[in-house]
Parts: sequence; structure tokens; C-alpha cells
Amino acid sequence: MAIELPEPFAALAEDLKADPTTDRARKLTAALKAVPELQRWLRSQRELTVRGLLDADHTAAELAPVLEVGKQRVYDIASGHVRNKSQKVSYQKD
Repeated sequence: MAIELPEPFAALAEDLKADPTTDRARKLTAALKAVPELQRWLRSQRELTVRGLLDADHTAAELAPVLEVGKQRVYDIASGHVRNKSQKVSYQKD
């Protein structure tokens, strides 16, 4: 399963290779406004990754320094908990 960045971020890669245009400026503005969506996507991908690592016999003690967090935070990440309750991620499997 290929994981792609959410729009409008995916569309930016090719645009950045060409000369500057007003369309690129519009897309970059939209991307900046969509940063919260990107953060939700990144959190859900991190949750899936950490959960997979824990399921594959890695320990929270091993993952904590890699993620630069404590062991309890590793478990929190794997279960979808975020530090700010208003940012709670709701993950749905495809």
C-alpha cells in the first residue's frame, strides 16, 4: 500500500521544480493553511508505525530514545493519544 501525502502537499513536489508562478504561490498558501491536516496525517502514520513496531517485538524502552520521548509516551503514541485533547486523532482503517 503506497502512502501519499494529503492534498495539497502532494501537488507541490512537481511545482517546485519549475519557475515561480502565481499558481504555485496559491498552492503554497493553501498548503500552509492545511498544516493542521498534515499534522493529523503525520500523527496517524506515526501511530501506525509505533504500534507496528511494538507488535513486532520492539519495546517501549527501545523506541523511547528513537522518538525522543519517555516509555509511557511511546504507549500513548501507539494508542492514538495526543498531548492536547483538542488534537485527538481518530484513525480509521481503510
